[in-house]
Formats: sequence, structure tokens, C-alpha cells
Amino acid sequence: VLAGLGATGSVPPHAMTYAVGTTVLAFAVHVVLRIRAPYADPVILPVVVALNGIGLAMIYRISIAYAARGRADANIADRQLAWTAVSVVLAIVVLLVLRDHRTLRRYTYTAMVVGLVLILLPLVPGLGQTINGARIWVRVGPVGMQPAEFAKIALAVFFAGYLVTHRDTLALAGKRVLGLQLPRA
Repeated sequence: VLAGLGATGSVPPHAMTYAVGTTVLAFAVHVVLRIRAPYADPVILPVVVALNGIGLAMIYRISIAYAARGRADANIADRQLAWTAVSVVLAIVVLLVLRDHRTLRRYTYTAMVVGLVLILLPLVPGLGQTINGARIWVRVGPVGMQPAEFAKIALAVFFAGYLVTHRDTLALAGKRVLGLQLPRA
């Protein structure tokens, strides 16, 4: 709403679609989260929703500028909201399917390998594509994606499993190197 006011001086008619859409998605994941994971940290979801809302507002502002210039890809805010909806649905599916998050600990090192492969995927000749000077995209047919976005999830699973498994070792003080206290090996 504020992005539309700042750009055009009036509230765009479809701006409320983004606000209502984000609110409905946040409420849906909140309900499932409270039912399936009642002891989950209650601060994380509001922070994620706020960051997503800020990002959507920024993208909406860019789409207004694109439309003013007559660019064909001026609907990027609509696509972002659609991808947000897809991610919320996937989050709900994960909450419903994954009974115990501790089962992911079995896949700690598999998640690390998957994350590293996803990060390196754009470097594969024929798959990787340079867009706007950055080689972070992979295009297979008409579908393009940034595999590093999925790598973040895999690496989060790896680091969570690794840190839980090695927490006792990491808590012990070891050598001091350049002013940093390293864990004992």
C-alpha cells in the first residue's frame, strides 16, 4: 500500500490483494504450526512474515517502475506472491509429513553434499546461465531457478545436525589462534 502511495500518489486497486494474500498465508501456516509444533519458537514466523512482506513491497515498487517503462515483465510482484504461496504450502506439507524433526539428523552429511552440489550446479556447462552478470541460474527447458535457494535449506539441515551432534566437543575450550578461542579437537 505504501509503495503504491509513494509511486503513484494513490492506493492501487490490487495492492490490497498482496496484503490480504500475505495475511491469509501467514495465518494458515500459523494455525498448522500451533497444531503440529506447539513448542516451536513463536518469534520466527512473525519475523519471516515481516521480512517477506518487506521484500514483497520492494518487488511491488519495482513492478510499478517496470509498468511505467512499458516492460513486459511488470508482473513480478504477482509471481513473488505466487512463489510465497507455493513455499507456504510446502512448509505446511513438511509440518504435516515430518512427525519428528529429529529424524533429519540421520541425513546430516547427505544434506551437506546436496547443498554443495546445488551451489555448484550453475557452474555445469549447459545448465548454468548468466543473467544480469551473475551465473547463479540453472535453466532446464522453460524452467529457471536459483539452486542456491534450495541449498540454503539443505545446509541449514546440515549445520543443525552437525552442531547438535558435536555440541559437547564444540563447548570445550581449545587453543587460542589470533584472538579466537577454537574448540578442542
